[in-house]
Amino acid sequence: MKKIFMTLALALMATIATNAQVFGRLEVGGNFSNITKKINDKSFDMDMLFGGRAGLGLEVFLAPNFYLGTALNYRMGGANEKENKFIENIKGLIQEKGDLKVRKHSVTLPVNIGLRAEIVPAVAISVEGGPYVAYTFKTQSTLGVQEELQKLLAEPKFTDNLEVGVGLSVAASYQNFYLRLGTDYGLTNVSKFRNQELSKTFKDLVDVVENNTEFYLTAGIRF
Repeated sequence: MKKIFMTLALALMATIATNAQVFGRLEVGGNFSNITKKINDKSFDMDMLFGGRAGLGLEVFLAPNFYLGTALNYRMGGANEKENKFIENIKGLIQEKGDLKVRKHSVTLPVNIGLRAEIVPAVAISVEGGPYVAYTFKTQSTLGVQEELQKLLAEPKFTDNLEVGVGLSVAASYQNFYLRLGTDYGLTNVSKFRNQELSKTFKDLVDVVENNTEFYLTAGIRF
């Protein structure tokens, strides 16, 4: 029975591979990123940060209007935190108060399900969504505090660089050119301010939850 199912599955995969149409795409644009933050279940407002985004991807059409989409994207993320409520809770390292700017540089790999419909000849609308995996390879922070604090915030024990999230986007295309409007929301808590060792150092911080968010607009070409 297993051999029959495996044979059928392989036959189905071979049929899909034979009939599938594959298109590449390249897109660049801008984004507004933010970080949703809670400290001990209390929400703290942060301001959006403008950045850039670029990606190279594939669309694999399994049916005329149905496709799987993936890409390797670079994105700039982070946020601005006014009045610096977060850092005010850290004792012993404050030199002066100021606005905190956190800039993150990441690569993302989404796996999306997409639907594409032609409105009139050469004009189409597509919608796609699904999960993604992201890795933050560089984090920068600027604040008028002692150097020790900035070094601590950049250490791996305070930040989780690996993130899982979900994304959704809508694209309007004319021939091979398109505009895409989309959003990503990180499901992973990327803060590690939540254990006994850290509570001894930062006495007023017990549990911090941070999630990355992004809204973006890109222009692209299919080939």
